[in-house]
Amino acid sequence: MNPPALTQIACHEIGSLLDRFPDMEVLSLDCFDTLLWRRGQAPRDVFCDLPIKGGAIQRRMAAEGKMRHARGCEVTLEEIYGALMPSADANARFAAMQAELDAEAAPCFAYEPVVQLLEAAKARGLMTMIVSDTYLNAGQLIDLIERAGGERVIALVDNIFCSSDYGMPKAGGLFAPVLDQLGIAAGKILHLGDNRIADHDAPRKLGILGVHLRQFTHAQETQLRLEAAAATLADPAVRGVKPAFQPHRPALALRPDMDDAGALGFDVIGPVLTAFDRWLETEEAKLAAETGRPVKTVYLLRDGHLPGLVREARSGAKPLYASISRFTARRGGLADPAALERYIDAEQHRRFEVHADQLQLSPRERKEMGDSLTSMAAYLRQDDVAAKVQKRGSLFLDRIVKHLRRAGVERGDAVMFVDLGYNGTVQNEIAALLSERAGVHVAGRYLLLRENDVSGLDKAGFIGTDDYDDAFLLALTRSVSALEQLVTSGLGTVTDYRDDGRGIFSAARDHKRQQQVRGDVQAACLTYARVAGDADMAAERQAAAASLTRFLFLPSAAESALLATFAHDVNLGTRDTNKLLDSNTAKQDLRRNGLRYAGTTDRLFPSAELCGERFDLALAHFAQQRFGLELRDADVRRNALSVPCIVASGSDQTLVDLDAWPTHDGFFKVTVPLGTGGLQAGILLGRIARHVEVESVMLTTLKELERDNGDGATLLTPVYDGVERLSDALFACSANGLMLVSAPASGEAVAAEIVFRPIGSPAVELRLAA
Repeated sequence: MNPPALTQIACHEIGSLLDRFPDMEVLSLDCFDTLLWRRGQAPRDVFCDLPIKGGAIQRRMAAEGKMRHARGCEVTLEEIYGALMPSADANARFAAMQAELDAEAAPCFAYEPVVQLLEAAKARGLMTMIVSDTYLNAGQLIDLIERAGGERVIALVDNIFCSSDYGMPKAGGLFAPVLDQLGIAAGKILHLGDNRIADHDAPRKLGILGVHLRQFTHAQETQLRLEAAAATLADPAVRGVKPAFQPHRPALALRPDMDDAGALGFDVIGPVLTAFDRWLETEEAKLAAETGRPVKTVYLLRDGHLPGLVREARSGAKPLYASISRFTARRGGLADPAALERYIDAEQHRRFEVHADQLQLSPRERKEMGDSLTSMAAYLRQDDVAAKVQKRGSLFLDRIVKHLRRAGVERGDAVMFVDLGYNGTVQNEIAALLSERAGVHVAGRYLLLRENDVSGLDKAGFIGTDDYDDAFLLALTRSVSALEQLVTSGLGTVTDYRDDGRGIFSAARDHKRQQQVRGDVQAACLTYARVAGDADMAAERQAAAASLTRFLFLPSAAESALLATFAHDVNLGTRDTNKLLDSNTAKQDLRRNGLRYAGTTDRLFPSAELCGERFDLALAHFAQQRFGLELRDADVRRNALSVPCIVASGSDQTLVDLDAWPTHDGFFKVTVPLGTGGLQAGILLGRIARHVEVESVMLTTLKELERDNGDGATLLTPVYDGVERLSDALFACSANGLMLVSAPASGEAVAAEIVFRPIGSPAVELRLAA
């Protein structure tokens, strides 16, 4: 008789399993990743805690593999340690095995939905058993289950069968002796486990109802695996002497079906911000003890919006919000007599309307300031002008103080500003002034903290320099705009405050699609915050950093698609927005410059653009950014294509071979020197390929080329001869077909940069440069 058709259930369906099969007499369970779960990403993370210098994972796994190959069947822990420590005496090996058993027990816990399933089975009078593929024997496994789940769990188990005791795994026949020993009809046994072959296919061959427990969706499995990889790159000690902790796994497994926005909110943003909030609770207690003052946690809008909602979801307490942006903080900070000089030195952009607005200059004063950095500095350093700017800043600071009072801050409080970070500009600008004028102590607690300078202020970061190096933090902050757009409020930017302290905001300019996606992400994040269990703080910090890193550097196709229409508000009192990612322009830039574009571009989310092209490009970009590797075009040039070129000056002609270097997607870039102009160059396209796709022809200066900087390049219009244009970019070339480029005479050395893709065999033999 064949078992019923049900083959797979998700973790949130475990509770209904027995109701579907009321005639069963035995509940059989797999052990690992079914009854017992670990806090790491993979079983090998357990081996990080073994007392072996340099890390035990590779050697421990190699020893097990060696013995499995030699035995051709299941092996025991004793046999594994015989291979791992061949020269050690029995006492040393016994001590090492005990260390592994302790290491195995430490991160293990009994998965509550499965424990409840056992309790329901016992209440119905069913026999219960564990059937496990493991190198542990039954006694060792019983001890592990009791240590992980306590007497409550081990008392629910009637029988335990281990593959190492029988010399065969479940897929190799273990269920046959289990049936012989029990003497129960196979059709009366329900077996649940996470391995499709071992826990579903193998028992069903004998008539046992095997059900596959799907821990995670395919997308979740990929996410968790890549998070472990990100954790290793973030901290090289991970998977060496530290496990790849993932305390959010149990909650992710219980997530019901959600769309892509919900999955991003629940699986990624939720674990990060929930861990951040738990850390904030510890920081509040520490700040109260250190200052002896009441602590008022104030979430800075706009980016503090979702962190504040997470606090409310977890505790039920209404958070305190204040709308203080970099723009308004700098205005209020000008109350400090030294602030104007700092502003002149630091703000070197040439958008003088923005400067005038930030400094609260009148239209007449803006005109007097002029349109150069030199004239601006000279104007602002006039005593009367500086005094007016300071006075206006002081009045603006008064309005900020009223705004904080309205939010619930009182004199004598310790105010803990909460924001994503990463520099704490608001705190930098007004902390000292608020202390003096409002009688408060100002602290800053940030999700990410990587200060641009050493401020000496009361700051701390959940992911900061206490645990991570500066290069890693710098890499994270370069793409943090993607996170900012998911956690922000729907309000526009705060630009001023009314006399009663209420904020004045610019109009929100988010696209409706952006608003909808953000709302769905935030709702799912709050759902996670309500159901997440407690975890060790160090493990949560590592997991949050890994989750955020994976999202910012290795986003999935679904995540990139969600953010494809997002725009980022530049703020600073302007109405400017930038596209979060631009895949079409990224493809063009990759063809023109190769991977180098991602390190020099001003775009906000290059990793998503790269993942859309090729995953290996995103991974290379991740490594370069994370470790701050100094790489240039010359370092990656390989397999040049030799391009014949005729250079003509007057009646003189010279045939030269130029190197064209691969960029991306089969394209090459060749640089054709044109002197100071007046030269003409003919690129013999027909000797490169029968068809050529031309991406771009640009004119640039040799100075820009030496700086690896193509920002000053301009379009150049070539002339074709012996070439048939098939489309805007595709050309069919005769044997003598060529592209002619030239530049007008000038006093500066210039060159043409030509990006092209050869298609098909050339009319003559193609030569590769060494």
